[in-house]
Amino acid sequence: MRVTVKLFANEARLAGSREIELELASEAPTAADVRRALAERLPALKNQLTQHAEKAAGKVGGGGGVAVNYEFVDDATVIQAGDEIAYIGQVSGG
Repeated sequence: MRVTVKLFANEARLAGSREIELELASEAPTAADVRRALAERLPALKNQLTQHAEKAAGKVGGGGGVAVNYEFVDDATVIQAGDEIAYIGQVSGG
């Protein structure tokens, strides 16, 4: 399945675009598949994407998140054709 992922801030700068198309091999791709495909296409984001996976597993804080149809989702969420997907990177504040 081919998907378009919206990127923001530093992630868009690293990709050179605010959107990136990915080909997901699975017939029922998940948000985790999106993260893995992003890490392959954008090696500069690999550490951040790995932190997200560890955060989702309750191992560490930090990392960004995958949003589907305007809602953050966990790694097991299945991506449907036509879903709007975004990767929101780390955000800091105080």
